[in-house]
Amino acid sequence: MPWGFSVANPGANQGLFLNDAARACVAQVELAHRWHHRLIGLLGRAALAPNHALWIRPCNSVHTFGMRFAIDVVFLDADRTVVRVEHNVVPWRVARARAASVLELAAGVARRVGVDVGDRLHIRATEAPPNFGESLA
Repeated sequence: MPWGFSVANPGANQGLFLNDAARACVAQVELAHRWHHRLIGLLGRAALAPNHALWIRPCNSVHTFGMRFAIDVVFLDADRTVVRVEHNVVPWRVARARAASVLELAAGVARRVGVDVGDRLHIRATEAPPNFGESLA
Protein backbone atom coordinates (compact mmCIF):
# COMPACT_ATOMS: atom_id res chain seq x y z
CA MET A 1 0.00 0.00 0.00
CA PRO A 2 1.35 3.46 -0.77
CA TRP A 3 2.38 5.86 1.98
CA GLY A 4 -1.12 7.38 1.94
CA PHE A 5 -3.77 6.71 4.53
CA SER A 6 -6.76 4.44 4.13
CA VAL A 7 -9.62 4.98 6.52
CA ALA A 8 -10.12 1.97 8.73
CA ASN A 9 -13.50 0.36 8.22
CA PRO A 10 -15.13 -1.76 10.91
CA GLY A 11 -13.43 -5.11 10.75
CA ALA A 12 -10.64 -3.85 8.50
CA ASN A 13 -7.08 -4.37 9.65
CA GLN A 14 -4.98 -1.23 9.66
CA GLY A 15 -1.56 -1.05 11.23
CA LEU A 16 0.08 2.09 12.56
CA PHE A 17 3.84 1.67 12.42
CA LEU A 18 6.82 3.65 13.69
CA ASN A 19 9.47 4.74 11.22
CA ASP A 20 10.47 2.06 8.74
CA ALA A 21 11.13 -0.56 11.41
CA ALA A 22 7.57 -1.87 10.94
CA ARG A 23 7.03 -1.94 14.71
CA ALA A 24 3.27 -2.04 15.20
CA CYS A 25 1.63 0.54 17.46
CA VAL A 26 -2.08 0.02 16.96
CA ALA A 27 -4.28 -2.19 14.80
CA GLN A 28 -7.25 0.09 14.07
CA VAL A 29 -7.03 3.74 13.08
CA GLU A 30 -10.16 5.85 12.84
CA LEU A 31 -9.92 9.05 10.78
CA ALA A 32 -11.70 12.22 11.88
CA HIS A 33 -11.32 14.63 8.97
CA ARG A 34 -14.77 16.21 8.69
CA TRP A 35 -15.57 19.10 10.99
CA HIS A 36 -18.29 17.28 12.95
CA HIS A 37 -16.08 14.20 13.50
CA ARG A 38 -13.21 16.44 14.64
CA LEU A 39 -15.57 18.31 16.95
CA ILE A 40 -16.87 15.14 18.62
CA GLY A 41 -13.61 13.18 18.66
CA LEU A 42 -13.68 10.69 21.53
CA LEU A 43 -16.48 12.42 23.46
CA GLY A 44 -19.19 10.08 24.64
CA ARG A 45 -16.97 7.01 24.59
CA ALA A 46 -16.34 5.05 27.76
CA ALA A 47 -12.75 4.25 26.78
CA LEU A 48 -10.29 3.92 23.92
CA ALA A 49 -9.00 0.39 23.40
CA PRO A 50 -5.20 0.11 23.53
CA ASN A 51 -5.14 -1.25 19.97
CA HIS A 52 -7.18 1.66 18.54
CA ALA A 53 -6.37 5.26 17.67
CA LEU A 54 -8.17 8.37 16.46
CA TRP A 55 -6.33 10.43 13.84
CA ILE A 56 -7.66 14.01 13.67
CA ARG A 57 -6.71 16.13 10.67
CA PRO A 58 -6.31 18.95 10.29
CA CYS A 59 -5.68 19.61 13.99
CA ASN A 60 -3.14 21.35 16.20
CA SER A 61 -4.91 21.24 19.56
CA VAL A 62 -7.22 18.93 21.46
CA HIS A 63 -9.19 19.11 24.67
CA THR A 64 -10.39 16.42 27.01
CA PHE A 65 -13.34 18.38 28.41
CA GLY A 66 -16.15 15.97 29.21
CA MET A 67 -14.06 12.88 28.55
CA ARG A 68 -14.07 9.97 31.00
CA PHE A 69 -10.51 8.75 30.48
CA ALA A 70 -6.95 9.91 29.89
CA ILE A 71 -5.26 9.71 26.48
CA ASP A 72 -1.83 10.07 24.90
CA VAL A 73 -1.71 12.84 22.29
CA VAL A 74 0.78 12.62 19.43
CA PHE A 75 1.18 15.77 17.32
CA LEU A 76 2.28 15.23 13.70
CA ASP A 77 3.55 17.57 11.01
CA ALA A 78 2.41 17.39 7.38
CA ASP A 79 4.84 14.51 6.71
CA ARG A 80 3.46 12.55 9.70
CA THR A 81 6.62 13.13 11.69
CA VAL A 82 6.08 13.39 15.45
CA VAL A 83 6.67 16.94 16.67
CA ARG A 84 5.36 16.53 20.24
CA VAL A 85 4.00 13.82 22.52
CA GLU A 86 1.77 14.53 25.51
CA HIS A 87 1.47 11.49 27.76
CA ASN A 88 -1.54 10.74 29.96
CA VAL A 89 -3.62 13.84 29.24
CA VAL A 90 -6.36 13.56 31.85
CA PRO A 91 -9.94 14.83 31.47
CA TRP A 92 -10.53 18.60 31.48
CA ARG A 93 -7.18 19.53 29.92
CA VAL A 94 -5.97 21.16 26.67
CA ALA A 95 -2.92 20.12 24.65
CA ARG A 96 -1.56 22.01 21.62
CA ALA A 97 1.45 22.25 19.36
CA ARG A 98 2.47 23.46 15.92
CA ALA A 99 1.11 20.47 14.07
CA ALA A 100 -0.88 19.44 11.03
CA SER A 101 -2.70 16.55 12.70
CA VAL A 102 -3.11 14.72 15.99
CA LEU A 103 -3.17 11.04 16.85
CA GLU A 104 -5.04 10.15 20.04
CA LEU A 105 -4.03 6.89 21.71
CA ALA A 106 -5.08 5.14 24.90
CA ALA A 107 -3.10 6.45 27.87
CA GLY A 108 0.25 4.70 28.15
CA VAL A 109 0.40 3.38 24.57
CA ALA A 110 2.79 6.06 23.24
CA ARG A 111 5.34 5.29 25.96
CA ARG A 112 4.83 1.51 25.76
CA VAL A 113 5.54 1.37 22.01
CA GLY A 114 8.22 4.06 22.11
CA VAL A 115 6.65 6.94 20.15
CA ASP A 116 9.07 9.87 20.32
CA VAL A 117 9.69 13.23 18.65
CA GLY A 118 11.24 12.70 15.23
CA ASP A 119 9.54 9.34 14.62
CA ARG A 120 7.65 9.01 11.38
CA LEU A 121 4.31 7.23 11.44
CA HIS A 122 3.04 5.02 8.64
CA ILE A 123 -0.44 3.58 8.27
CA ARG A 124 -0.98 0.59 6.06
CA ALA A 125 -3.27 -2.36 5.57
CA THR A 126 -2.32 -5.63 7.21
CA GLU A 127 -3.53 -9.19 6.66
CA ALA A 128 -4.26 -9.65 10.36
CA PRO A 129 -4.38 -7.23 13.28
CA PRO A 130 -0.78 -6.52 14.35
CA ASN A 131 0.24 -6.87 17.99
CA PHE A 132 2.11 -4.22 19.98
CA GLY A 133 5.78 -4.30 19.12
CA GLU A 134 5.30 -7.00 16.51
CA SER A 135 7.73 -6.73 13.64
CA LEU A 136 6.06 -7.22 10.29
CA ALA A 137 9.15 -6.49 8.18
